[in-house]
Amino acid sequence: MHTLNTRRSYPSRQVNQGRGGNFYGGMNLGGANGKGTLFKMTAKGAFTVLHNFTGTDGTDAAVGMVQLANGTFYGAASLGGTSNAGVIYQLTSSGTYKVLHNLNGTTDGSLVGVLTLATDGNVYGTATLFL
Repeated sequence: MHTLNTRRSYPSRQVNQGRGGNFYGGMNLGGANGKGTLFKMTAKGAFTVLHNFTGTDGTDAAVGMVQLANGTFYGAASLGGTSNAGVIYQLTSSGTYKVLHNLNGTTDGSLVGVLTLATDGNVYGTATLFL
């Protein structure tokens, strides 16, 4: 089993088991840039960093990710992005990362919470708006 160094990185409080049995999650801090990571871990504890946040593509991984039937994950970073208000991202199990939306901190909020995969196949979530 892999031991996480909690002096430099904090788990995002939720790890999801994906198709194929691997576990996926994120760290709020740490990684190559100190902005957090997204990772994969096998049931035997083999740990792989799939993405190191840079700040411009997000930082501070929000709680959990959801996996669609095609195997692609969707998640959120609570901070970072073009307005430092967070991002919604797409991640493949092999580590291909893509920002889908930069939150602007005003009209579409910031600090995204848990994303949910609904029975209609869409992903839903909430964001906070600071006035």
